[in-house]
Amino acid sequence: MDDPSGTTTNKNQDSFHFKDQSISLERTVYYIPNTVPTNQYVFSALKNVCKSFEDILILLEEGKIDKIIFHPLTSPQDRKYIVHWAKVFNPNIIEQLNTHFPSKAHNPHQVA
Repeated sequence: MDDPSGTTTNKNQDSFHFKDQSISLERTVYYIPNTVPTNQYVFSALKNVCKSFEDILILLEEGKIDKIIFHPLTSPQDRKYIVHWAKVFNPNIIEQLNTHFPSKAHNPHQVA
């Protein structure tokens, strides 16, 4: 189960033990398709924001990705395609689809 701290808990079904695996935020990519409206762009403070498969492919080739977080507006076809190629470069890649993606506030004096 994923949590905001970047810790992932995997349950081994044979022995029912829990294993913690830390994922660095430096090695996490946020995928935001070009079809996302501007009012749903992420905070500029986030690192590793990719808007195209080519951007992700470059990071995969450099071995810099352990986790991909997909924007909710990512099409199922795009997500499947990206995950397929991510697993070619890193078989242990973790994918996550967020329903509450951080976005900019509409009002500059309001916190998102």
